Amino acid sequence: VIYVGKAKSLKNRVGSYFSTTIQPGTKTYALVNKIHKIDYILAESELEAFVLEAELIKKYKPKYNINLKDDKSYLYIVIRNQKINHINIPLVLTARKTDLQKGDISYGPFPDGSSTKYVLKTIRKIFSFRDCSITKFNTHKKLQRPCLYGDLKLCSAPCVNNDLKTYNKNIKNIKNFLSGKSKKLINNLSKKMEIASKKQDYESAARYR
Repeated sequence: VIYVGKAKSLKNRVGSYFSTTIQPGTKTYALVNKIHKIDYILAESELEAFVLEAELIKKYKPKYNINLKDDKSYLYIVIRNQKINHINIPLVLTARKTDLQKGDISYGPFPDGSSTKYVLKTIRKIFSFRDCSITKFNTHKKLQRPCLYGDLKLCSAPCVNNDLKTYNKNIKNIKNFLSGKSKKLINNLSKKMEIASKKQDYESAARYR
């Protein structure tokens, strides 16, 4: 594997590599001259395509993705175990390679900062998580009031909500999605949606959908 990329339109993306305007001596010209075969994987969504691209680059270390492979400035999505008052409440954040800590579970690197933010922003709407400092966590715990993210349902507010079982389920689901297990995750959510619908719990069913 010499290059990994994503596209909404394969015809337009692949066609652009065989344009007559590509100058000899450029990276793209060298890449095209070494192409033996082109293969593709159909992703379920743009979000999944972002995650898959990062995972494949990490796995194959393609020559023509070398900037992404080697540059320490690119971002990873990180799940970090963090003990607060002797209780482990994982933190989800972005970090550069040089900022990764022992025990971190990292996904990426992602091609650019905007794609990393897009992935996290979208995941957060489905599986809420905390990204606050310990100081901020303890402040809101003392106030017995969640921060803005808690009010917006983008964090399940473990600072004031003792339901850590649900929070840890969200973290597990995030890990599954970022590990490429989206189909299994979607099937599980679909089953929960059907069960909630049969029980006429339409609010839960809508959330699962």
